[in-house]
Amino acid sequence: MDSGDCTLTVVAVDGSGNSNQTATIVDINKIPVANFTYLPGNPKTMDAVTFDASASCDPDPKGHIVAYSWNFGDIGDGNRTTGTDAMITHSYATEGYYVVSLTVTDDKGAAGSMIRMISVTSPRGDLNHDGVITSADAVIVLEMAARGG
Repeated sequence: MDSGDCTLTVVAVDGSGNSNQTATIVDINKIPVANFTYLPGNPKTMDAVTFDASASCDPDPKGHIVAYSWNFGDIGDGNRTTGTDAMITHSYATEGYYVVSLTVTDDKGAAGSMIRMISVTSPRGDLNHDGVITSADAVIVLEMAARGG
């Protein structure tokens, strides 16, 4: 059914054929569509992962989304966030698979949700013979010294 106003008419007929009718206008509100992406696509622990729900929409012609509620799937403070911004950043302390959920609410109180599983891995380094650990995100130089005989 299309969104917007709809006239609902009820007709009652008794056993003698007498009838009466009444009509009321009903506002049809479609559920908003939740959708999000995240970057980087292969996040590492402690990366700032940007979640973007700007592709979420309200299919009602004059409707709009007024709230975004996130659950990032990890335990602890900061794993649930509600706000009016479509973009948010979150970091994961440990590697693993996380179920991220987004619920969007429209201006008439209808809510739609989406879940997506993401995989967070630990950064990997490479200890070369020159004492330099190279990682995808940084270069760390180790200074080594030996004492004694």
